[in-house]
Order: sequence, then structure tokens, then C-alpha cells
Amino acid sequence: MVYAGERVFFSRAEGAVRCIHQKGMLMNWDEIEGKWTQLKGRVRERWGKLTDDDLEIINGRREQLIGRLKERYGMSKEAAEDEIGVFLDSLAVREVRQSRWR
Repeated sequence: MVYAGERVFFSRAEGAVRCIHQKGMLMNWDEIEGKWTQLKGRVRERWGKLTDDDLEIINGRREQLIGRLKERYGMSKEAAEDEIGVFLDSLAVREVRQSRWR
């Protein structure tokens, strides 16, 4: 599946979600896991029903996030994956905007 936003493209290959910006920016799930401490606040903003315990259990793991979204919001797996794709889109756009100021 490929999701095309205005500036960002997503693809799910071999179970890994990748966010590829047209200018070459790439954020894969390994980076999300590595930055989990910094991203927890943004995840909580996006999905307010997730508890602190949920965020600790998720700990940057994609499948755990999908499971918690299914549980807390009654989503299907596909809907949760789409929600995560939109979230990654917003992260990629934010990263690109911030990199312009560096």
C-alpha cells in the first residue's frame, strides 16, 4: 500500500513502515523506536486515550501501538495502521520544517 500526501509517501514493505519525503528524508520504524522517549508526548497528543502505562508497554514497538489503538479506540488493524501512517506523515513534515532552520 502506498499513501501519498502532499509531500510525503508511505509504503509498507516486509512489515516495516517507511516514510519517505520527496527530498530524501527517510524515517523507518527503527528510528521511531530509538526516539520513543521524545515521541511519547506527540503520541499522547494524537491518541489521548492511551495511558502512561500503555506508552510504557508500547515502548516504540509498532505492533504494540497497533494493539493498543485497537483496544482503546475499537479500530481494526488496518484502521490503526492508517492512523499510524497519518501520524508518521505529520512527524516527517515537522522534521523537514525543523531541518530548514538548522
